[in-house]
Amino acid sequence: MGRKALEKIRKIPTDKINQWLKLLLVKLQTVELANLTIDDLAKLSGKSKGTIYKYFESKEEVVLAACQTRVEVVTKIILNIHQDTSTPVEVRYRQLLEEFSARLSDITISFFYDIQLYYPTSWNAINGVSDVFVTLLEDLYQQGIDKGLFRPISIELLKTLDRFFVTQVITNQAIFKDPNYTLNYLVRDYLQLRLEGLNK
Repeated sequence: MGRKALEKIRKIPTDKINQWLKLLLVKLQTVELANLTIDDLAKLSGKSKGTIYKYFESKEEVVLAACQTRVEVVTKIILNIHQDTSTPVEVRYRQLLEEFSARLSDITISFFYDIQLYYPTSWNAINGVSDVFVTLLEDLYQQGIDKGLFRPISIELLKTLDRFFVTQVITNQAIFKDPNYTLNYLVRDYLQLRLEGLNK
């Protein structure tokens, strides 16, 4: 009877590791995620495979951790904006939209598409912050309508459109043929249309 292999205990990522994960997120857009290997991750990050395996069990874990570095930043920023009740609703609404857009400025539409296709766990993490974003927008819609700042448009409709935009439009690279039309531009244009339609 053979001996059962002991499960290797991984180290908890340090601040230094989290920093290279942030850089790795951007670099991942330069490779084909469908064929990504640990060797590719080592080359992209400038780390040895041994170092990577000290912290992560698989390439899926590395990609998830890289995505989570951005998810955590975006979540913190949009929650802070929403919770600042000393700032007028319409200003918070604009800040929420602008910050969400700015934090995606270096992410391509095709990258989101590939993450959704090949790394469902990472896509779930991204969807998590998208859900938070849409929920915060919904709350500000209600506040703006109650205060007479926004047109009395159906909040359910607005929420549905926002969720569809976040989960379907920005991941559909077939819609957008211009490679220079980045995710940041897409979100910016959508938000501008939203602001023009809402404001009285």
